[in-house]
Amino acid sequence: VEFFNKVGIWGKSFVVTKSGKRTEDAKFFTIRFDEFLDDEVTFETSQFYDFFSSTRGLVAVFEEPSVKAPLTENRFVGFKTIVFDDDFICQKVKPVWDCIRSLIREHTLRDVPQIGADGQQKRNKNGELSFAPNFPKASDGDVFVRGTGRNSKDKRETVNGIRMYRQQVWIRGNSMAELVRNGF
Repeated sequence: VEFFNKVGIWGKSFVVTKSGKRTEDAKFFTIRFDEFLDDEVTFETSQFYDFFSSTRGLVAVFEEPSVKAPLTENRFVGFKTIVFDDDFICQKVKPVWDCIRSLIREHTLRDVPQIGADGQQKRNKNGELSFAPNFPKASDGDVFVRGTGRNSKDKRETVNGIRMYRQQVWIRGNSMAELVRNGF
């Protein structure tokens, strides 16, 4: 893995259905928020641009036999390489970077209550009310931001006074499945 990283290749596994559709979204990297406050950093010199423009993905593709099948029954299909082209970067990645930068610089970043399908505020496993920053979500586009932590106390990041989980960049599963289908 270290060798691949040195030569600009990142590894990822991805599971598809028998018909080649998505099973889940794909997580990529943890966001470094300091660059959003640095006037010298532009999108073209950002962590986002660097990752999507300069790395090639080597994706181990697995196929699940059915929705209820355990992971151990997934069948290895093969490896695909994916590259994020300029259109993907400009149309799907840059708007997310621009939005995050705007939220932080304009102090419009908010910790928003998370509402369930029943219209009630969600609760974490420990019973606390659930909140998340108003970064772009999966419902907003193919590239989005989601926090990750061990539990609701694992909020190691503070941005504009808001404590939050470490935030990662994700790609929606449908978009990832398309990238895998069209890969080399």
